Amino acid sequence: MSPTAVSKNKEYIIDAGVVIKWFSKDREKYWEESRKLIRQVKEKKIVVYAPEFLVIEVINICFNKKHFSVEEITKVIQFLLGSGIEFVKISTDSFIAIVKIMCGYKTSAYDALYLLLAKEKKCKLLTFDNELLKKKDLAISIAEGTSSPKGTSY
Repeated sequence: MSPTAVSKNKEYIIDAGVVIKWFSKDREKYWEESRKLIRQVKEKKIVVYAPEFLVIEVINICFNKKHFSVEEITKVIQFLLGSGIEFVKISTDSFIAIVKIMCGYKTSAYDALYLLLAKEKKCKLLTFDNELLKKKDLAISIAEGTSSPKGTSY
């Protein structure tokens, strides 16, 4: 995707894989692309939606995979809640739709939740997940052709 492609469409869904990069201590792969995205959100150049469940996913990753302290996880939560992400409540009516997406796309319930939100909001899911990127009708990568100024902080 070109550097202007993200800002052209204006509205996206984001998944936990993109968000967790914002908190990388070692500037892992796609760190810069993710940082550019959050900067665009904070500057209100684009709108991003995520299910409220994204916060739980990020907490889980911070604790179990990144081994963050309670204080670090608290800062992550505070950042997420003030980031400008528009969190969407998932209604109980959505559960059957999630199952249908799981079966149709052969994916997990977690990923189906993001894909459902993309369908409902009529926008693309921004992700780095290779399996989700195979769902070209609903997902796109922000990794192609984007760049971010060094030293951007959250």
